[in-house]
Amino acid sequence: RKRKDGRWEGRYTVGRDPETRKAIIKNVLGKTQAEVKEKLKKAIEENVGIDYGRAKNYTVGSWLEVWMENYAKIKLRPSTFKTSQGFLKNPSVLAERELDRGEYRALVRTARTLGRERLALVMETICATGIRVGEVPFITVEAACRGRTDVALKGKVRTIFIPDRLCRRLLQYARKQKITSGEIFLTGGGKRLSRTQIWAEMKRLCRAAGVAAGKVFPHNLRHLFARTFYRACQDVVKLADILGHSSIETTRIYLLTT
Repeated sequence: RKRKDGRWEGRYTVGRDPETRKAIIKNVLGKTQAEVKEKLKKAIEENVGIDYGRAKNYTVGSWLEVWMENYAKIKLRPSTFKTSQGFLKNPSVLAERELDRGEYRALVRTARTLGRERLALVMETICATGIRVGEVPFITVEAACRGRTDVALKGKVRTIFIPDRLCRRLLQYARKQKITSGEIFLTGGGKRLSRTQIWAEMKRLCRAAGVAAGKVFPHNLRHLFARTFYRACQDVVKLADILGHSSIETTRIYLLTT
């Protein structure tokens, strides 16, 4: 059905409440009817094998185990599934590897103190938009002017919005570097900044920033964005779209520490 706010809504039943015997109904939202149909299909598939009537009896750990065995196992790559199982059995390992907001700020602050504005901006861009390190080239002068960029990768195109404050910083940096169009993050010789260079430059900040080296790599900035976004909106489907995940289960792996 179409709601008053213009969005389409689809509802589905996930079981019955054991006390009231009333149906447990959940919903999905979308801009078009076709989008809602697709989300409904995914949602129904996701809930196969999960007994919502027992929701009050599940602990967080047991719920995740049911989800992993009944759905994630058949959707994730074997290596990803194995790693995720290890995190569930020993959550402290995951917590030790994830970057928190304080550590992220320390890295950005240290980069600027050391005169590495390009690196500071790269880290801010990944953390503010959730893009992959390999998608950094899509951050252009034109994108900063528009406040958004269209990322085409792995056969998909998605629109990424860039916060206003970050846009201003990006354009200021571009002007300083005399970059009038195209990619903003370039080497001194005008070549594209590679993911290996970004990774290496981040690692060099660790000691000065006081952050464990095991936590410092570009993908952890993407994880931090995902956790922050989910805490704010609680919409894993929307988050999967922003991150460009083909499987929503990959997105859920990002959120195991929330």
